[in-house]
Amino acid sequence: MKTIFDSVEKEEILKRLNQLSNDSVGLFGVMNPSQMLHHLTMANQIALGEIILPDKSRLVSRTVFRWMTFLNMRPSIKKLNKKPLRTFKEMDIVRNKLSVESFEKEKELFVQKFNQLRNTNSFPTKHPLFGRMNKTQWGRWVYVHCDYHFVQFGV
Repeated sequence: MKTIFDSVEKEEILKRLNQLSNDSVGLFGVMNPSQMLHHLTMANQIALGEIILPDKSRLVSRTVFRWMTFLNMRPSIKKLNKKPLRTFKEMDIVRNKLSVESFEKEKELFVQKFNQLRNTNSFPTKHPLFGRMNKTQWGRWVYVHCDYHFVQFGV
């Protein structure tokens, strides 16, 4: 399984990031590219333990949904267009009207936290939705989350 801790996958993520532009149009959802990068940076801050969300995990999210996510199983773009997956209320950039930086600044902040994540050995013991996770699982989740949002913008 792909993970941010593998140098090939790290380069893949950064290459796809560089294909993204401020003018990229989302295939589903409501975020623009700057908002999406801000959202991913916040998610990376969760993985670093810098943002702590309340535990919202349930048996189904710790088992079925977790493994579907780790296997990168997701609805088709057509289905996501009708009903995008929801994020944690605290991380919903659009609904909360969170301010974001310029596209280039958000890109820079994303790379900074992404690289910080790759170089840390200290991860929270629990994900707010998936429950207990180790370093390998955090690396997989970050990869899948980035992939999901890059697919959202066609990169």
